[in-house]
Amino acid sequence: MFIQHGQFGTTFNEERALGCFDGSFSWRKRHNVYDISTNEFPADYFDRHAIYFKNHDKFNHPILHFVVRSLHKGQEDNEAIKRFITYHF
Repeated sequence: MFIQHGQFGTTFNEERALGCFDGSFSWRKRHNVYDISTNEFPADYFDRHAIYFKNHDKFNHPILHFVVRSLHKGQEDNEAIKRFITYHF
């Protein structure tokens, strides 16, 4: 099922599907997606509602919104913010 995701044409390209599959799992492994928990982040990150899902696109996928004005440049730990965004994926 995952391998066919994103291929809407009449022909199925197995090489492209396996490349997408491998790329997705390599990204997950590189960023330690499965090791992220809510305990890593300050409660302030959740209280500000700077990153949240709202509405759906035409394929009924949830849309992730970023409220940039609530993230303060220079005052935040950039790596923690990146992991917080990854947590929402």
